[in-house]
Amino acid sequence: MRKLVLPKFTVSEALTACLAHVGDPARAARLLKVQTHLISSEQDYQHNAIATSLHKIEPTDDVLGLLTEKEMTALYNGNFIRTKTQGRQIYDALRAGAINGICPLCGVQRANTLDHHLAKTEYPTFSITPINLVPSCSDCNHSKSTHQPRSSAEEALHPYYDVIDDARWLFASVVEEQPASLTFSASPPNCWDTIKRARVIRHFDSLSLARLYTSQASDHLPSMRFRLERLLSTTGPSGVREQLLEELNDRLRDRNNSWQIAMYDALSNSRWYCSGGFVIA
Repeated sequence: MRKLVLPKFTVSEALTACLAHVGDPARAARLLKVQTHLISSEQDYQHNAIATSLHKIEPTDDVLGLLTEKEMTALYNGNFIRTKTQGRQIYDALRAGAINGICPLCGVQRANTLDHHLAKTEYPTFSITPINLVPSCSDCNHSKSTHQPRSSAEEALHPYYDVIDDARWLFASVVEEQPASLTFSASPPNCWDTIKRARVIRHFDSLSLARLYTSQASDHLPSMRFRLERLLSTTGPSGVREQLLEELNDRLRDRNNSWQIAMYDALSNSRWYCSGGFVIA
């Protein structure tokens, strides 16, 4: 997961944008009645997200008994993400917050949607709260589903608040068969507290990142083969390892964790691979 910059938009701004396209005066009046509640709830959300205590926010069926979950969902779908609305401008800006347009949750696929970190069906109060809307790919959005954490250790990682790239936690192992492949695993460092370690492992497992990263590596390995074969024939295993280490170190200048970093680390430390494990008989 990659850390993202907090959105510059507030729920008050999001509500104002949505209200511009609400045609029913009675519904608009009810939305205005809950504005103060939405603002105070946004502040509570911020406090709890920083403290890893979002699980303490109770799910609800409505907003102050004035707006149902279905009405808040309709507000999001019809007045926030619909094209050519003021809300859509905020939606697009939030989605553009993904670094290089890549989903911060998996680090692989395009961030083509927004994920409600606290699901809008269970927490309608936060349906249009910007700090609850995280750019993501459709697969990660679907995999997160409506999970309701019961403790800090069960809370999903939040790209706006959590930092997990301060140490290596993603690793790979080489499968010594032809064609060569890799398996990936999450192994957070012991210097992290138990809650952070548990959350990273849950993140890795719940989004099926092992399978995704193995697929990405398997697709990438063939493109390296011919260059490594030339190196092996001219410089031997040491030259192959040097090339793999160069690729690794280039990526480590940017961050500590990615499937590419884990891959090059594993390959460079595999005597079997450096000695020709990439050659197809």
